[in-house]
Amino acid sequence: MRSYLALVAAFGSALAAGAATLAQEGGAVFAPAQGGVAVPGVPGGPGLPPRDRGRTAAKGTASIRGRITAAGSTAPLRRAQVTVTAVEGIGRYTTTTDGEGRFEVLELPAGRYAINVSKGGYVTLQYGQRRPFETGTPVTLADAQAMTGVNLALPKGSVIAGRITDEFGEPVAQAQVSAQRYQYGPDGQRRLQPFGIPVTTDDLGQFRLHSLMPGEYVVSASFRNMFVAPLGTAGGDTSEGFLPTFHPGTVNANEAQPVTVTLGQESHVQFALSAARMARVSGVVVDSTGRAVANGIVMLMPSSGIVSGMLTTAQIATDGAFSVSNVAPGDYVLNVQPMGAFAATDRSPETAAVPLAVGGADINGVRVVTSAGTLLSGRVEFEGTASRATPLPWRVYAQPNAPGRAAFGIGLGGAANGTVAEDGAFQLQVAAAAAMLLRVAGSPAWAMKAVLLDGEDVTDTPLDWAGKGGATSLRIVMTDRLTTVSGRVVDSRGRPLTDFAVIIQPEEAQAGVVAARYLRLARPDQSGSFRVTGLPPGRYAATAVETFEQGRQFVPDVQARLKERAKTFSLDEGGTATLDLPLTSGVE
Repeated sequence: MRSYLALVAAFGSALAAGAATLAQEGGAVFAPAQGGVAVPGVPGGPGLPPRDRGRTAAKGTASIRGRITAAGSTAPLRRAQVTVTAVEGIGRYTTTTDGEGRFEVLELPAGRYAINVSKGGYVTLQYGQRRPFETGTPVTLADAQAMTGVNLALPKGSVIAGRITDEFGEPVAQAQVSAQRYQYGPDGQRRLQPFGIPVTTDDLGQFRLHSLMPGEYVVSASFRNMFVAPLGTAGGDTSEGFLPTFHPGTVNANEAQPVTVTLGQESHVQFALSAARMARVSGVVVDSTGRAVANGIVMLMPSSGIVSGMLTTAQIATDGAFSVSNVAPGDYVLNVQPMGAFAATDRSPETAAVPLAVGGADINGVRVVTSAGTLLSGRVEFEGTASRATPLPWRVYAQPNAPGRAAFGIGLGGAANGTVAEDGAFQLQVAAAAAMLLRVAGSPAWAMKAVLLDGEDVTDTPLDWAGKGGATSLRIVMTDRLTTVSGRVVDSRGRPLTDFAVIIQPEEAQAGVVAARYLRLARPDQSGSFRVTGLPPGRYAATAVETFEQGRQFVPDVQARLKERAKTFSLDEGGTATLDLPLTSGVE
């Protein structure tokens, strides 16, 4: 904890230094401009062309202007990418900074937006972000409002560089190296998740992971796409290869030694990949009628759902045979996906997802039987008059309730892909491979009110469709009567604050990914107010804290401590709640 606090302090110091540097320009660094402060040299004057590009929504009359610099100086960051994303509506707008580091995004509809800035070699940050791995603060725009002074100073990114070798100290080229962090999921479990983009070692085995936030990382390397030294009898295709390995050289993630980097620091590591005999998995794939499946793909997906390096794949031959070589020991889900002629037939595409444990020995004679899964059909009903316009079609989809579970084979099948027709009708073909929830992707102006199966509410009930023979009477009810929670946070003297996090959770805890529907982590906009929309009706508890790591709202004991200091309230359909919350300390 002490090392993390030191990183936070260093990060905050860099932001403060950037703020002091830009103070003479009248700008704001990682803090929303109050009242729209004018900044000398901000684009938008005579002769300066608009620079907003990549818009994905309707035009409006508001605008955002600012300047991006390097933290600790006034040096402009040229060609930095600025992305403005609607928090509650549909819209994403991108632009790049000019030679002076200036940017502008024009013709924005009224609403709330998150502003994200990135440039190679620097930390990617959100506007209003003050601490590592926290979200920034949104900005609220009214019609025709011109918000200026949206200045950000990007710190230099941290770097983890090093070298990957084999057990003899020889360099391993083309190994995939990634930085991972432990993060909490909706089930309250802490798991390793990739951070940033993996890199590939060069011919010297060297790698460089850059643009990292200060913090603790687990560095892993994997190598699955080439042979090392053939073993076994002549004509065999088994080999010795490398297992996914964590620094300082262990195949057990729990034994990995984290690498800590401070702001702008470069750390160096070197470790050897663990060698092991690779296995061969072979067999045949047939469909539900017993015929060989041709022109498909077999994929071995880690059962955790987290891919480290390249997927192990093989094409299915015309007689249905397959052979996957160089498979590292581990637990997998063998997935069969159709392609080519099979997928183009009038028959519904068939898939398979079979658990498979691989040791050091070959596995032969695997017989995989595909299935068309289960066909679900029904209708999406809309209660309300809000616009249903979206850039992409409305879709019904199936979501595994177990976090981290591989989702291959869910939501497949030509016309039965969940697309919602004009009259609300849909068909969805799902694989009966996991307990799933039905969800709808469409316009954020609408919220899911209920999923009804034969009149029974199964909105938050994970369903396993194996042996159920499908469903033809599903009703998914959407409503435009969204709930709204808003308010402010005050200190012990009753003074309003502008830097805080509000955690809203249901009074009765929810399990699995269902919890995500009922939990919100909110931060204030430029006026110091927070706002959350679209929570399902029910009883809730809200707590305000100074700082909060994204994901910890899913941890049961953290939820319990938050509830001890929380303010409770109720939400009806379309209802609102306005809260004045005291800042709570000692929760973390």
